[in-house]
Amino acid sequence: MIFLRPHHLLCLQFFVGKGYDQQFTLNTATVLKKLQSGEEFTLVMGKDNLCSCCPNLIEGICNSGKSKCYDQAILDKTTLKIGQVYKIMAIKSIIADLINADKLDLCKDCQWIELCQSILKYKFLA
Repeated sequence: MIFLRPHHLLCLQFFVGKGYDQQFTLNTATVLKKLQSGEEFTLVMGKDNLCSCCPNLIEGICNSGKSKCYDQAILDKTTLKIGQVYKIMAIKSIIADLINADKLDLCKDCQWIELCQSILKYKFLA
């Protein structure tokens, strides 16, 4: 079973093969491929399959300080629930609607925001 934090649902929409390092990038690509092939995931707060290779994860805890806020913002703006099992294709419209409505304002202080914003104008907005 794959475990994902709410904010990683956004991150995966913008993944283009870039990341903190090669291990993180390869892990993210592997998780994304599984999700796209129909594998289910459980929505969790805290460490997930993407976090497992993130350099910000220290002793099982994210030291970025932003992840919990991003996660809660996603939960507040959607009908997604922690502990629920989903398929990525079944919630793709929920995530796309959030992205179109929010324009990534909820993660504007993320270090990857410029990359995501450049992708946003081509991928989601008509």
